[in-house]
Amino acid sequence: MSLAGRFKHALLVNRTWKQIVLKNMVWATLAEAIVRGLFAFAYSFASMFDVVYDSGLALTTTRELAAAGRNEKLLPDILLMKVALGAVGMSALGLGMVLITRDQATRVSIVVLGIAFFVLEMVNFAFPVFRARQRMEYEFLLRTAQAVFLLSAVGMVAWRAPTVLNVSYAYLVSGLMTLGLAVAVMPGGLWQIRRRIRGEVWVKLLRIALPLALAGGATTIYMNVDS
Repeated sequence: MSLAGRFKHALLVNRTWKQIVLKNMVWATLAEAIVRGLFAFAYSFASMFDVVYDSGLALTTTRELAAAGRNEKLLPDILLMKVALGAVGMSALGLGMVLITRDQATRVSIVVLGIAFFVLEMVNFAFPVFRARQRMEYEFLLRTAQAVFLLSAVGMVAWRAPTVLNVSYAYLVSGLMTLGLAVAVMPGGLWQIRRRIRGEVWVKLLRIALPLALAGGATTIYMNVDS
Protein backbone atom coordinates (compact mmCIF):
# COMPACT_ATOMS: atom_id res chain seq x y z
CA MET A 1 0.00 0.00 0.00
CA SER A 2 1.28 3.46 -0.88
CA LEU A 3 2.08 6.09 1.73
CA ALA A 4 -1.01 8.07 0.69
CA GLY A 5 -3.15 4.96 1.08
CA ARG A 6 -1.76 4.28 4.54
CA PHE A 7 -2.44 7.87 5.56
CA LYS A 8 -6.01 7.61 4.31
CA HIS A 9 -6.67 4.38 6.19
CA ALA A 10 -5.05 5.68 9.37
CA LEU A 11 -6.54 9.17 9.60
CA LEU A 12 -9.55 9.33 7.29
CA VAL A 13 -11.28 5.96 7.46
CA ASN A 14 -12.98 4.49 10.54
CA ARG A 15 -11.93 0.86 10.93
CA THR A 16 -11.36 -0.37 14.51
CA TRP A 17 -12.26 1.37 17.76
CA LYS A 18 -8.58 1.82 18.70
CA GLN A 19 -7.84 3.35 15.31
CA ILE A 20 -10.89 5.62 15.60
CA VAL A 21 -9.79 6.88 19.03
CA LEU A 22 -6.25 7.52 17.76
CA LYS A 23 -7.56 9.22 14.60
CA ASN A 24 -9.83 11.53 16.57
CA MET A 25 -7.04 12.38 19.01
CA VAL A 26 -4.71 13.34 16.15
CA TRP A 27 -7.26 15.61 14.45
CA ALA A 28 -8.36 17.20 17.75
CA THR A 29 -4.72 17.90 18.67
CA LEU A 30 -4.04 19.43 15.27
CA ALA A 31 -7.13 21.63 15.53
CA GLU A 32 -6.12 22.81 19.00
CA ALA A 33 -2.55 23.54 17.85
CA ILE A 34 -3.78 25.54 14.87
CA VAL A 35 -6.17 27.61 16.99
CA ARG A 36 -3.52 28.32 19.61
CA GLY A 37 -0.89 29.12 16.99
CA LEU A 38 -3.09 31.49 15.03
CA PHE A 39 -4.19 33.30 18.19
CA ALA A 40 -0.60 33.62 19.41
CA PHE A 41 0.35 35.11 16.04
CA ALA A 42 -2.59 37.55 16.00
CA TYR A 43 -2.02 38.54 19.63
CA SER A 44 1.72 39.12 19.20
CA PHE A 45 1.29 41.08 15.98
CA ALA A 46 -1.45 43.32 17.42
CA SER A 47 0.41 43.90 20.68
CA MET A 48 3.41 45.32 18.81
CA PHE A 49 1.25 48.34 17.95
CA ASP A 50 0.33 48.87 21.58
CA VAL A 51 3.42 51.04 21.98
CA VAL A 52 2.01 53.40 19.34
CA TYR A 53 -1.25 53.80 21.28
CA ASP A 54 0.66 54.83 24.40
CA SER A 55 3.88 56.32 22.96
CA GLY A 56 5.21 56.84 26.47
CA LEU A 57 2.25 59.00 27.52
CA ALA A 58 1.34 56.87 30.56
CA LEU A 59 4.70 57.48 32.25
CA THR A 60 4.74 61.08 31.03
CA THR A 61 1.31 61.71 32.55
CA THR A 62 2.43 60.18 35.84
CA ARG A 63 5.50 62.42 35.83
CA GLU A 64 3.58 65.60 35.06
CA LEU A 65 0.89 64.99 37.65
CA ALA A 66 3.45 64.04 40.29
CA ALA A 67 5.46 67.18 39.58
CA ALA A 68 2.47 69.48 40.07
CA GLY A 69 -1.14 68.61 40.77
CA ARG A 70 -2.25 71.62 38.75
CA ASN A 71 -0.96 69.84 35.65
CA GLU A 72 -4.30 68.03 35.56
CA LYS A 73 -5.28 70.75 33.11
CA LEU A 74 -3.13 68.82 30.60
CA LEU A 75 -5.38 65.75 30.77
CA PRO A 76 -7.74 66.85 27.96
CA ASP A 77 -4.70 67.37 25.73
CA ILE A 78 -3.28 63.96 26.65
CA LEU A 79 -6.63 62.32 25.97
CA LEU A 80 -6.76 63.94 22.53
CA MET A 81 -3.21 62.74 21.87
CA LYS A 82 -4.18 59.19 22.85
CA VAL A 83 -7.12 59.24 20.45
CA ALA A 84 -4.89 60.55 17.64
CA LEU A 85 -2.22 57.96 18.38
CA GLY A 86 -4.91 55.28 18.45
CA ALA A 87 -5.93 56.26 14.91
CA VAL A 88 -2.30 56.18 13.77
CA GLY A 89 -1.71 52.82 15.44
CA MET A 90 -4.83 51.23 13.96
CA SER A 91 -3.91 52.52 10.49
CA ALA A 92 -0.42 51.06 10.80
CA LEU A 93 -1.86 47.80 12.10
CA GLY A 94 -4.26 47.59 9.16
CA LEU A 95 -1.48 48.15 6.66
CA GLY A 96 0.83 45.70 8.40
CA MET A 97 -1.68 42.86 8.59
CA VAL A 98 -2.42 43.15 4.87
CA LEU A 99 1.28 42.72 4.14
CA ILE A 100 1.92 39.92 6.63
CA THR A 101 -1.05 37.55 6.17
CA ARG A 102 -3.71 36.75 3.59
CA ASP A 103 -5.94 34.78 5.94
CA GLN A 104 -9.13 36.79 6.41
CA ALA A 105 -10.02 35.26 9.78
CA THR A 106 -6.57 36.11 11.15
CA ARG A 107 -6.90 39.67 9.85
CA VAL A 108 -10.23 40.14 11.61
CA SER A 109 -8.75 38.75 14.83
CA ILE A 110 -5.83 41.17 14.57
CA VAL A 111 -8.20 44.12 14.14
CA VAL A 112 -10.35 43.05 17.11
CA LEU A 113 -7.28 42.58 19.31
CA GLY A 114 -5.88 45.92 18.14
CA ILE A 115 -9.08 47.66 19.23
CA ALA A 116 -8.97 45.75 22.53
CA PHE A 117 -5.42 46.92 23.23
CA PHE A 118 -6.39 50.52 22.45
CA VAL A 119 -9.34 50.27 24.85
CA LEU A 120 -7.00 49.04 27.58
CA GLU A 121 -4.68 51.98 26.89
CA MET A 122 -7.62 54.24 27.60
CA VAL A 123 -8.04 52.40 30.90
CA ASN A 124 -4.37 53.08 31.65
CA PHE A 125 -5.13 56.78 31.25
CA ALA A 126 -6.88 56.65 34.63
CA PHE A 127 -3.97 55.17 36.59
CA PRO A 128 -1.73 58.29 36.72
CA VAL A 129 -4.72 60.27 38.02
CA PHE A 130 -5.33 57.73 40.78
CA ARG A 131 -1.65 57.83 41.75
CA ALA A 132 -1.51 61.63 41.77
CA ARG A 133 -4.60 61.76 43.99
CA GLN A 134 -3.33 59.00 46.30
CA ARG A 135 -6.28 56.77 45.37
CA MET A 136 -4.40 53.57 44.57
CA GLU A 137 -7.36 51.52 45.76
CA TYR A 138 -9.12 52.45 42.52
CA GLU A 139 -6.21 51.16 40.47
CA PHE A 140 -6.30 47.93 42.46
CA LEU A 141 -10.03 47.67 41.78
CA LEU A 142 -9.61 48.19 38.03
CA ARG A 143 -6.72 45.78 37.65
CA THR A 144 -8.54 43.10 39.64
CA ALA A 145 -11.74 43.64 37.69
CA GLN A 146 -9.84 43.47 34.41
CA ALA A 147 -8.39 40.08 35.35
CA VAL A 148 -11.81 38.77 36.44
CA PHE A 149 -13.55 40.07 33.30
CA LEU A 150 -10.89 38.57 31.03
CA LEU A 151 -10.83 35.21 32.79
CA SER A 152 -14.62 34.99 32.69
CA ALA A 153 -14.93 36.01 29.04
CA VAL A 154 -12.16 33.74 27.78
CA GLY A 155 -13.36 30.88 29.95
CA MET A 156 -16.87 31.15 28.55
CA VAL A 157 -15.57 31.23 24.98
CA ALA A 158 -13.24 28.31 25.60
CA TRP A 159 -16.18 26.32 26.96
CA ARG A 160 -18.74 27.18 24.29
CA ALA A 161 -16.96 28.12 21.05
CA PRO A 162 -13.13 28.12 21.21
CA THR A 163 -12.16 29.87 17.99
CA VAL A 164 -9.42 32.44 17.40
CA LEU A 165 -11.94 35.17 16.59
CA ASN A 166 -14.15 34.43 19.59
CA VAL A 167 -11.19 34.59 21.97
CA SER A 168 -10.25 37.93 20.38
CA TYR A 169 -13.77 39.21 21.01
CA ALA A 170 -13.47 38.03 24.62
CA TYR A 171 -10.43 40.28 25.04
CA LEU A 172 -12.34 43.20 23.53
CA VAL A 173 -15.45 42.69 25.66
CA SER A 174 -13.42 42.43 28.88
CA GLY A 175 -11.54 45.59 27.92
CA LEU A 176 -14.75 47.52 27.30
CA MET A 177 -16.16 46.37 30.64
CA THR A 178 -12.98 47.54 32.38
CA LEU A 179 -13.13 50.90 30.60
CA GLY A 180 -16.75 51.31 31.67
CA LEU A 181 -15.72 50.71 35.27
CA ALA A 182 -12.85 53.21 34.91
CA VAL A 183 -15.27 55.87 33.67
CA ALA A 184 -17.57 55.10 36.61
CA VAL A 185 -14.93 55.43 39.33
CA MET A 186 -12.99 58.38 37.88
CA PRO A 187 -14.76 61.76 37.88
CA GLY A 188 -16.39 62.45 34.54
CA GLY A 189 -14.71 65.83 34.13
CA LEU A 190 -11.35 64.13 33.74
CA TRP A 191 -12.58 62.37 30.58
CA GLN A 192 -13.11 65.63 28.72
CA ILE A 193 -11.18 65.72 25.45
CA ARG A 194 -9.55 68.84 24.05
CA ARG A 195 -11.29 69.99 20.87
CA ARG A 196 -8.20 71.49 19.28
CA ILE A 197 -4.51 70.74 19.12
CA ARG A 198 -2.35 72.97 21.30
CA GLY A 199 0.98 72.68 19.55
CA GLU A 200 3.16 73.89 22.41
CA VAL A 201 1.62 71.34 24.78
CA TRP A 202 2.03 68.47 22.29
CA VAL A 203 5.67 69.37 21.69
CA LYS A 204 6.34 69.52 25.43
CA LEU A 205 4.73 66.16 26.14
CA LEU A 206 6.14 64.36 23.11
CA ARG A 207 9.66 65.55 23.94
CA ILE A 208 9.36 63.64 27.20
CA ALA A 209 7.33 60.69 25.89
CA LEU A 210 9.16 59.72 22.68
CA PRO A 211 12.36 58.36 24.32
CA LEU A 212 10.16 56.25 26.59
CA ALA A 213 8.16 55.08 23.58
CA LEU A 214 11.28 54.07 21.67
CA ALA A 215 12.57 52.05 24.61
CA GLY A 216 9.19 50.40 25.10
CA GLY A 217 8.86 49.71 21.38
CA ALA A 218 12.22 47.94 21.22
CA THR A 219 11.25 45.73 24.16
CA THR A 220 7.83 44.93 22.70
CA ILE A 221 9.23 43.95 19.31
CA TYR A 222 11.91 41.78 20.92
CA MET A 223 9.31 39.94 23.00
CA ASN A 224 6.78 39.36 20.20
CA VAL A 225 8.61 39.16 16.88
CA ASP A 226 9.34 35.42 17.24
CA SER A 227 5.61 34.63 17.44
